[in-house]
Amino acid sequence: MPTVGLCVEPPPLPPETTRAGLRLDKKWPVAAGQLLWLPTKFLDTQDATLKGRVLSHLNAWAAHCGARFAETSGEALVRIARTPGAGHWCYLGTDARFVPAANPTMNLDSFSADWSEAECRRVVRHEGGHALALVHGHQRPPLVYRIDPQKTVAYFAAQFGWPADKTLAAIAPDLAAVGPPPAENSVMTYHIPGECTVDGQPIAGGTDIIPSDAALAALAYPPPTTSAPPPGAPPLYVVFPEGNGIGYYNGGWGVVHRTGQPIRWAVSARGDVAAVFPDAPGTWLWDVTTRQWYMIHPLQVLDLKFAA
Repeated sequence: MPTVGLCVEPPPLPPETTRAGLRLDKKWPVAAGQLLWLPTKFLDTQDATLKGRVLSHLNAWAAHCGARFAETSGEALVRIARTPGAGHWCYLGTDARFVPAANPTMNLDSFSADWSEAECRRVVRHEGGHALALVHGHQRPPLVYRIDPQKTVAYFAAQFGWPADKTLAAIAPDLAAVGPPPAENSVMTYHIPGECTVDGQPIAGGTDIIPSDAALAALAYPPPTTSAPPPGAPPLYVVFPEGNGIGYYNGGWGVVHRTGQPIRWAVSARGDVAAVFPDAPGTWLWDVTTRQWYMIHPLQVLDLKFAA
């Protein structure tokens, strides 16, 4: 049986802001052709395995769009807490900028190593979608019109002790969102039991990112555009003392980088780069074919070497 639950509203923002659909003023700004990096901090754990697990699920979106969540110990736009009993929630996109710096912008209620992979996919990727300004599918037409407010209030009061205003906020129609009609199996759509719908038929709800979710994320944050190097000519990789990351030359200068000089790095025969950076967790691989960075291990390895 699908998990029943609604993503709760985050704490109120300052009065001059509102939480709404996928609007242009909620989408993170990023220059055309560039990656969006979202500095991410964990407020109540230093467990590298736990953090790596959350980041890997947040960055499941990175396979479909030009956005990345990267851990930082400094100022962060995404700040994650695991406060028990507070529910799962996340501020919508740039609303996070209005949250006091000491407060979380996302809560994963009681997240621990005991969570199954299925639950991580469903919850963490859902909240990651909110961080990218994606809204609930079950709150958008036509799905939202299948929900009976009176039935839903009674159901969540009986099952979870929710007051009416909390339930109504979680199912209120969101008419400001852009994009195609929501899919029942979108990761942004929660399972709504038949006891809560007008026709008595459940809304299935999603458990992972599906193609329509990916397309919407790519519409908001297009994958970065890069020019491919000439065939048969692997680039020359360089690190300058005054530089910021790893640069390359292949008939012109470019940058293959994360911010900060690499602690250690290695280059394969075909031009892939493996590196460890001081400002990011884990060990990273630059794939020369896809021209993208991938975290290949949640820990920073002590040595890097490609096979001959």
